[in-house]
Amino acid sequence: MVYNISDMLKQLILSLSLLVLAACAPRPVALTDTIVCFGDSITSGTGAKADESYPSVLAQLLNHPVVNAGVSGNTTADALMRIENDVLSKRPFAVVIELGGNDYMHGVPRNVTMNNLEEIIARIKNGKAKIFLCDIGSNLALGEYSSAYEELCRRTGAVFISGVMRGVLDDDTKKSDEMHPNAAGYQMIASRVAVVLKQYYKFNG
Repeated sequence: MVYNISDMLKQLILSLSLLVLAACAPRPVALTDTIVCFGDSITSGTGAKADESYPSVLAQLLNHPVVNAGVSGNTTADALMRIENDVLSKRPFAVVIELGGNDYMHGVPRNVTMNNLEEIIARIKNGKAKIFLCDIGSNLALGEYSSAYEELCRRTGAVFISGVMRGVLDDDTKKSDEMHPNAAGYQMIASRVAVVLKQYYKFNG
């Protein structure tokens, strides 16, 4: 049998292209697979009803259960102390991290915040979950954290969700006080997170 090198290369390229497409296609998830939203008061839903928090709205948008592991007032150091019980013990396939605002409020040096976040990401990666890190910068404040978070994601392989807070805390109609969204603000955050998660996973909804 005579093999045409050009045809063989075309077949190889086609096969590799199909493999890449298959790898990039959203992975189906079962209802028993766990998503954890790990964070501070923005995650817990301060300023809105329990069913209006962004994890609750996210669960509705994805038609998938979401664990709200947000604790008001938490710094990245506080989050590290409870990561085993509140995140790793749930054996999640995906973790959405929203942390760092309280570090800023308490004057924690940015390099300490970044080191803590890197440790959080490393520990979650050991549990095999995919990690999504929320941009905490907005037009109003903390914009300087955005590039640092994006660089951290490049180093660690976490997925950076940019612009999560933009148009929320700098819009009085989207917040309950100076630091927290209201129901409309949490809806915006949840929608932005949902868009990114749907790029990686196929949900039932």
